[in-house]
Amino acid sequence: MLGATISSLGPTLPFLSQNTGASLAMLGGLFAFRSIGYFIGSLGGGRLTDRLPGHPLLGVTLLVCALAMFSIPSATLFVVLGGLLLLVGLSEGALDVAVNTLLAWTHGPRTSQYMNGMFLLAGLGGFVTPLMFTWLGEAVGYRLLAVLNLPLAIYFFLLPSPPRQPHPEGGSRQPFRPVFYTLLLMLTFIYIGQEVSLSGWIYTYTTESGLGEPAAAASLNSLFWMALALGRLVAIPLAVRIPLPRLIFANLIGVTLSLGVILLYPASAAGLWIGALGAGFFMASIFTNTFAYAERQMAMTGTLAGVFWGSGSLGAMAFPWAAGWLFDRLGPYPVMLLLGGGWLAALVLFGLLMAYSNRRTTSSS
Repeated sequence: MLGATISSLGPTLPFLSQNTGASLAMLGGLFAFRSIGYFIGSLGGGRLTDRLPGHPLLGVTLLVCALAMFSIPSATLFVVLGGLLLLVGLSEGALDVAVNTLLAWTHGPRTSQYMNGMFLLAGLGGFVTPLMFTWLGEAVGYRLLAVLNLPLAIYFFLLPSPPRQPHPEGGSRQPFRPVFYTLLLMLTFIYIGQEVSLSGWIYTYTTESGLGEPAAAASLNSLFWMALALGRLVAIPLAVRIPLPRLIFANLIGVTLSLGVILLYPASAAGLWIGALGAGFFMASIFTNTFAYAERQMAMTGTLAGVFWGSGSLGAMAFPWAAGWLFDRLGPYPVMLLLGGGWLAALVLFGLLMAYSNRRTTSSS
């Protein structure tokens, strides 16, 4: 449901524009509204996860999400729509932090396997949603997603919560590392901002660049999420056999090269599909594996996890807004330059993170 909710904004931008009369630049602000909510939900959800039973918290956030999603098709004022997306982001942030923190507490060193499995399901939800909006229409699609949240919320209210275990047996007991954590926050800012930008704007990029009709754009949007799901499925066994830093680094190279295909062949529909699907496949497990790697390097409380996700929400606010501004003023190609440059920066930054981490390990030994 979280994957379906996150992916719902991109393919419905034309519908929301028609409802509110907003321009492309203004539509970029919708990502900002949602990301502000996500930021607040991440920080608040992290603190609440440290203090309250986890499952009732998930139930409440699902109900908030359902109410906001059901109301979105009726919003004809841009500010009202922005407020509803802020509520959606609030619930997304709290859900993300709570679920991932509970997984880390419960499974310790095996967190990456379970987390990739969970995000695999999020990718499947993201794959289905654009197709559902195409078949059923945007208004029906939003309201169906809202209704589907309800039984899940009820189930969480009835399901006993796992005990709060900030330091599970076999998990990380290493102390807080400020420099390491700061570099992680910078990476998360780029990771989430770039992923949200590409998944949210790929539909509009396809139509605005003249490389596909709306039906083809919706198909590419769905297959992008399927590529994410496939990448997460493949990452489950790989995360057991390959050291996480090497796996993350290889995926960063893959994303950068994939977007390079789009930049080198901007007039090619085949290049767009190859680049977008390749980027989706390689970026699929980067964030989850980075979080799992961080949990091994230092004790990850709910509050620290909340700040971690909050940093990502700031990226999800900045990059899509910048993409909308570029779309409105300079056209589609500069948007892809922004995305390609962002992932190249992430590759360099991760190299710095590993150099720092290896230096600390060597000096400690």
